[in-house]
Formats: sequence, structure tokens, C-alpha cells
Amino acid sequence: MAPDQDLTLPKTAPNKDRHRGTAGGSYAQAVYSILPLDKSTLDILVNRLNAAEGINLGTCKLAPKHDFANHALRDIYDYHLRLRDQDNSIHPLYFIVAISADYDNDGVLVVHLNTGQEEQQDRADKARCSVDWAASWGLNLDIGNMDWEDLKEEEEGEWGDRAMPWTPEKHQPKQPFTEPPRFQYACFSLVEKALDLPDQLEPNWLDTPVEHRRIIMGGNYSSITDGLSEIVRLFPWFCKSHPETHRQLAILADRPGFDTDGVVLLCFDWDGNIDVHDDSSITSVKLSYEEVKRVSPSQAITELDKYCRDHSLPLAHPS
Repeated sequence: MAPDQDLTLPKTAPNKDRHRGTAGGSYAQAVYSILPLDKSTLDILVNRLNAAEGINLGTCKLAPKHDFANHALRDIYDYHLRLRDQDNSIHPLYFIVAISADYDNDGVLVVHLNTGQEEQQDRADKARCSVDWAASWGLNLDIGNMDWEDLKEEEEGEWGDRAMPWTPEKHQPKQPFTEPPRFQYACFSLVEKALDLPDQLEPNWLDTPVEHRRIIMGGNYSSITDGLSEIVRLFPWFCKSHPETHRQLAILADRPGFDTDGVVLLCFDWDGNIDVHDDSSITSVKLSYEEVKRVSPSQAITELDKYCRDHSLPLAHPS
């Protein structure tokens, strides 16, 4: 793992009840790599993970897109949020990341998206773990045999100063000579399979440093009856969980053929004040919204920027 590798995560993940209810479920733990490793090396790692005591074959498997060499951990996180809504066999909260070719001595990174730390629902965190225990950590968290604080204590005991500290996302290094946007437009989906949506909205989205992206993915609601109403209800909570989100404008992919049928631009009518609500009460804010227009994905950002200027809304890049 490179010494300057960006391993920051958002404080909370946009989980829903269907993501949190993993007890008693049968899921595959997705495996990713954050450094250049060939497929054969990763296959050996997956076999090692599955060969641990008490672990069944197939408990861990490579994610469809597993190579995130020289990317930030946030890129894996963003991809995993989309993947779990496209493939219900993938564990929605727990995944494993190769951070060293010498995983026998350096271990692997495990990420959980609902650790319960500080009694805060959907708190995300990471830890260094030995290959022999990585899969069982996920299973034990599912059935409640251990909680995240217990596992962090184990990590500290085994790895000492090599344990993974919490790294607030706001401490990410900035891209030199370029100002990041003040706000990012949230994009929500009612389409079952929309893995290519981010790059249609913003070319090279995955390769763009997280803080310089114009789009932040808000989640897939295709499996929820009246998903749009749920998006509207949770939009203030999403803004509070991701303060970089534009408070009035968002993008909605509502048709499977969004590449030709376009996406909808939404405008929410509220003051955007997230500080007067806690994480619970903010979901009770009653929002009204209007559909501004339908545009091609490639024009969504341009059209939202224009709408901000025309209606005196906060701009991502004030002139």
C-alpha cells in the first residue's frame, strides 16, 4: 500500500432497511484491490479467504469490477453502493480490499457500512485484518457474535500502530491548482441496472478525485414501491449525511433507457438548513418538489448549473 494512499470514507453510508437486515442472510463478501495485482494473485487471495477455518467456499468472491489500482478507497465505496443494489447476492455492508501483495504479513482491509459506533446508525469504518479472519469478521458481525468495537480492539492488539485509524473525509488532499466544487448534485436511480449512469452524467467520473466530482450517487430505489416518494423523504437526510450535496437540486434516472430517454432534473423546495435537525428528525422534513425538465445525461450538469444561475441558487463554482 502506498504511504499516501487515500483511505478516507464518508462518516455514514446511505443504507436502507433492506441493506441493514443481513442477519440470517447468505451473501458473498466482495473482494477488491486498491493496488496493481494481476488476476491470478487475486484469485489466490480469494481462495485463501475462503479456506479459513469455518468458512464455506464462495463466502468471498471478486467483485465484477475489482481492480481499483491507484484509486481512493472512496471509489470502491461508491462502486459497492451501486453494485449491492444491482446484485442482491453481494453483502450490502461488508467488503474486503487487498492493500498489499504480501497479504500474509500486511493483512487486508475490511470495510463495514453500519458499525454502530457512537450509537450512530450507518456509521462506516475500516480495519486491518489478517487473511485468516477477514471472512469470519463479516459473518460474526451479521449474527451479532461480536460488534465493531470488539473487532477494532482485536485489530489494535494484532497490528499495533499499523491498525487503521478513522480518517475523516474532509482531510482528503486537494487536487493542486484546481478548486473543487462547493456542491455536488445528488443522483438517484429508479432503474434496476444503472452501473454506467455516473460516467454518462460525468465522463471519467470514477477516475476523478472524489472531492472534484460534480455528481454524488445517492442510491438505487428500484426495488422500493413508490421509490420517488422515498427519495423525497430521505433527501434532507442524505444532505445531512453528505454536506457537500446541493440542497435544492438533484438528478433522477427513472427510465431503463436513460441513455436515450434522458434523466429528470428535480428541484426541492426547502431552506436546506441541515443543522437544525438531528439524524432522526431530519427524515420528517416535508418537502415538495418539481420536475424541472428531462435532459440527456450528458447535459444534466450543464442544465443544473444554468438553473442555479437563473434562479439565484448556490453555485458549485461561483464566479
